[in-house]
Amino acid sequence: MKNSNTTCLNGMPVVNDIARTLGVPVTLANDANCFALAEATLGAVPAVVPDFRLVFGVILGTGVGGGVVIRGLDGQPLVIGGHHGIGGESLTSHGDNCYSVYSTIQLTRQGFLIKPVK
Repeated sequence: MKNSNTTCLNGMPVVNDIARTLGVPVTLANDANCFALAEATLGAVPAVVPDFRLVFGVILGTGVGGGVVIRGLDGQPLVIGGHHGIGGESLTSHGDNCYSVYSTIQLTRQGFLIKPVK
């Protein structure tokens, strides 16, 4: 694993460990991609737009994440992961002008985030 927010997992063979323990193939994926794929296949999308061509999901977590799913030529959903598995992460960066930072500040100002108890 690499680039995990749970830094103790970085460099660890998480996929191999889980696959060996469960005895089944395991795929590790970005949370936003998993969210978009789940919505496209098991969530609201099949009921509302069963013949969807594109699903774009946005999640708020440690930042703002995005996942993109298209209907492939074979009719099956296909996650657009890009070279590094973060193809839908167009809203995030790691600089001072980061959209994740901006959006978190805006949500906090509007009272959407849980405030600490004093």
